[in-house]
Order: sequence, then C-alpha cells, then structure tokens
Amino acid sequence: MFIRVMDPNRWKHCHPYNRKSPLQIGYMISLLKKEYKVSFLDGWIARYPLDLLLRKTNNFNSSVAVLSFIANDRQFTLKYATKAKEFAPHIKIICIGPDASTLPEALIFKGSPIDFVLRGECELDLLELLGNFDSPENLKRIRSLYYKEKRQAEIALIENPDRLPMPQHFLFRFKDYISIYLLPLNFELRWGYILSSRGCPHQCMFCSPVMRSSYGLKVRFRSIKNVIEEMLYLKSLGINIVSFEDDDFTISRERTIELCREMIDKKIDLAWIAHARITELSKDLMAAMKAAGCVLLRVGIESGSNRVINILSKTKKMVDWSKVVQKVFKEAKKVNLLLHAMFIIGSPDEEEADLNLTIKLIKKIEPNSIQVHYFAAYPGSRVFTEYWCNRKFDTKIHHYNPLEIMNLSRIETKRLKTVQRRMYRSFYLSLPFIVKHIKYYRFYLHNPKVIIKGIKGLI
Repeated sequence: MFIRVMDPNRWKHCHPYNRKSPLQIGYMISLLKKEYKVSFLDGWIARYPLDLLLRKTNNFNSSVAVLSFIANDRQFTLKYATKAKEFAPHIKIICIGPDASTLPEALIFKGSPIDFVLRGECELDLLELLGNFDSPENLKRIRSLYYKEKRQAEIALIENPDRLPMPQHFLFRFKDYISIYLLPLNFELRWGYILSSRGCPHQCMFCSPVMRSSYGLKVRFRSIKNVIEEMLYLKSLGINIVSFEDDDFTISRERTIELCREMIDKKIDLAWIAHARITELSKDLMAAMKAAGCVLLRVGIESGSNRVINILSKTKKMVDWSKVVQKVFKEAKKVNLLLHAMFIIGSPDEEEADLNLTIKLIKKIEPNSIQVHYFAAYPGSRVFTEYWCNRKFDTKIHHYNPLEIMNLSRIETKRLKTVQRRMYRSFYLSLPFIVKHIKYYRFYLHNPKVIIKGIKGLI
C-alpha cells in the first residue's frame, strides 16, 4: 500500500492550500500494478488520525507500506510505522520523497521502525527492491537504497523519463486535487498535474529537493509525443486545466515552442499553467505559450533588491534585476498572459532598505497574484550547509510557518511577520485588485473554494 502521510493535527492548517496529485506515487503504481495488488491512501486529501490509518493498514492486509511525507510530518510517520510494526511485525516499511531523500539518517537509526529508504527518483528502484527482500547481495546493488546495512546511497536520477509508464491519474479524485490561483476562466476547474521534464541546472542558494518536483542539476526531457499523450489522457478523464510541475518549464526555449505547436496541432484545447524563470521569458515565447492555452506562469522574483538577488545566487549575470522583471511583466501584459509572482523575505543579510525595494517592485509590476514566504534553509540546499547544519533534523522550519521563522536577515522577526501580513493585505485588498477581480465573478461562482480559501488565508 502507498500512503502520502500528513499529521492530522496540522491538516486543516496546512498552507499553501494547493493539493496536488502525488506524481511519484502515480508512476510507482503504474509500474507495480501488473505484478502486485496496490492500494493508496492520501493524507493530504482525507484526514487520517493514527487509529484510522492503522485500521486501514490492517484491513488491506498489506505486506509492504510505502510512505511519502515532508519533514513536518516525519514524527507522525515514525509513530505510525512503530504502531504498524506492533500488530504486523512482518510488514516492510519503505520511505520515499524529499524528506527521506535529503535526511535518510533521520529515519534509519537504532530501534527505528523503518526498514528501507529510497532516495531521489526511485520509481524503478522500488520495483527492484520489492523483488529482492530475501537477497542481501541484490539489495546492496540498488543505487538509491539506504538501510541499516547500507548507509551509502545516491540520489537516483532517471536518465530517460520516457521509460516510465503514465502515472495512474484515474486513482486521484480530481475534485479534491486543486491549485488556488485567480484565473479568468468561466468554468469549474478540474485539475491535472504533469511532469514533462526533470532536473534544474540553476543553483539558487535556497533551492532544495524538499521544495522541488525532481532532482539533480541535469535536465532530462520527456519526448513531446509522450507529453501530448498524457495531456490527451487527462482530457479524456475530464480534466480541463493542467499544471506543469517542471522545476523550470522554460529551460529550453526551442522545446517549449515545439511543445506549444504540438498542443495547437493536436487540438489539445486545455488551459494550463507552469513554472518559468524570469530571465528566460520573452514576448514571443509568452505569446507562443498563450496561443497554446497557457493562462498563467508562476515566476520566482524573490526580491526587488539586486544585492539580495546576488546573495541568493538567483542569476549568474550581473543585471539590473528590477528592470529585467519590469520588462517581462510589461511584455506579459501585451500578450494577455497572467503572472503569479513569488517573493522571499528574511533572506541572509537582507536589510529594511532591501525589503522596501521589494514592496516598491510589487507596485510597479502589478502581478495577477503574489506569494510571500519566509526564507527557509532546507536540507539539500547550499544555505543549509552554510548556516543551519546544526539543526538538520528540525521539522518545524517551513517557508510558510509563522511560528518559527529562520531569520538570517538584519530585520527583526516580529517586523518580518508584520511586513508579510501588510504585503498580502495591501495587495489583495487594494481597490485596483478588487475592481479587476470583480470581472472574474463567473470564475468565483464556478470555483467558490478559491474565494473561501483566499479569505481564510487573509484572515
């Protein structure tokens, strides 16, 4: 059985409100379905207290439990694994996902209930592991496998993503999987999620596998044909909007344009969104994406200060960051493509003057929506090694957690919290924003969850 674990005590308070389908689990189920009976529980969608989770494990009579979770849910995961072993000592417990990949030593220790950890893009390695529980020699040869007798394991990368079958999208109840974005679409959104490439070559100091959809610096593309087939499959299931989960969808301008042409030629007719890097965007590229159905791009602006951008290693070139950002936003408006701007506050050595530059930049670019989160050093990032290695097992630090902020700036933590609240409220409660979004009223009528969750977030 597969479980995406979430501590039920934080289920209602989880932020952001996006609930994306677990693509890695979807790939794994596709690989296993011919040889194994598979079940799936998603703690991100349904609240599973410990006793209910244990009952379901017992009812399924599972011999293997594959657990995916983030650091905030690690302790609950260990508690579940301990209890599961008590009534089913034979069960093999395997951990996957970003927390397992970056800190396997936090899961495999003396007395731990966890049997194995698989690191990185381990979809194919799971299949090999399940067939070799009784062969110690074969287990040692599995590259991403970490366990008590083998504490050297690499982050697995799948060189050719086309080797993987299509994820089992039909297992995911689409009404429960949702991304909260404000879009001028006059229908109820039914979200689907696709990973069309893996890897990201950029080396931002804060980047970590914890917050990424794939691993490694090397970019590996799925074929255009493969991606188009998955989009058509999702459409056949009733999906009407797709979120590309690539860490950098626009890393190859030529491939992006080719994919957009195929979407048009094959009459995909699906709305879609994607992550893009601001320095890779141009008017003609955004126009090509818009013509193919793109309605919004998520872009990491991070700061309005050149000094902070250089500290974060956001770009290798010495550029006037504010001017670059403003130019892209002006060009996006010309082709009527919406941009969702993401910012970080509390970055290393950030000062009040840098924060003011960020606030001014937001006013200048007038994005469709914004996201402001706290700087966080996750395991696997460069900044984690430099600043935070003495707290490597910390499960409280999170870029949305206001209770414990990792503040490496020169600004008081109390002040950062105040500024974040003001940034959100001054943007989302401004008269220009309200007037613009009155025009979106049909969208809100069809998608009431968006406005309900938005108001809850502001409160």
